[in-house]
Amino acid sequence: MTAAQWDDEARRLSWYGGFLDGTLVAVMGLEYSRDAALLRHAYILPEHQHHGIGLRLAEHLESVARRDGAVRGVRRIIVGTYARNYKARGALEKAGYRLSADSGTILREYYAIPEERLRTSVTYEKPA
Repeated sequence: MTAAQWDDEARRLSWYGGFLDGTLVAVMGLEYSRDAALLRHAYILPEHQHHGIGLRLAEHLESVARRDGAVRGVRRIIVGTYARNYKARGALEKAGYRLSADSGTILREYYAIPEERLRTSVTYEKPA
């Protein structure tokens, strides 16, 4: 992804931060696409991973998506990750997300990503 592509993508998202003692330690974006809320670009500083900060941030974005969902027609919350990112996949399953029946179709319908990244990615979802 080029810097210009990143800028275009980042502008479509609403960004949220996770703070610990006043220090930003995690970020995550929320994007609405058709009938879904997409949780995007979740980053947690390595020294703060595995402490539940990412989970709490995701739960907050889910609550925002549910609150706004009535107005926007959001029926589901979708998260994409690389197929080989087993840590993320395990965390998503633990948080109640289920692997989409057809990740390729979901990625094509809701995301604007290159085909090579699409082939190496999967999506998880839960009702809004």
